[in-house]
Amino acid sequence: MDCMQYIAEQRIKEAAENGELDDYEGKGKPLVHNDDPLMPPELRMAYKILKNSGFMPPEAQDLKEVHSIMELLDTCSDEQVRYRQMNKVQVLLARINRGRRYPVRLEELQEYYRKTVERVTVNGGS
Repeated sequence: MDCMQYIAEQRIKEAAENGELDDYEGKGKPLVHNDDPLMPPELRMAYKILKNSGFMPPEAQDLKEVHSIMELLDTCSDEQVRYRQMNKVQVLLARINRGRRYPVRLEELQEYYRKTVERVTVNGGS
């Protein structure tokens, strides 16, 4: 990887010297890093390539589904549906965390989940 970094740095340096980087969008603004800091470094590039190709790793699909369910829970009034969806969130988070070295840190999501669970009372079966 050192060779690739060297080549990239040389090309960036040449482009800057030739003035090719003078009027690019975002000049003077901080870089936006979309990488998952908890993802192992050796997998980041592969996942980025998949993402740019329109594919999403299973973990990212599960995380996206968790966020969708949480939005649904915010507007859902049927307690049975809420209960099933909260169970689904639990399963998805367990599946996401199973494949990671470190668990997903969704503090705000988990706080919301806790508050939602406190509001739900299940009458009868699921």
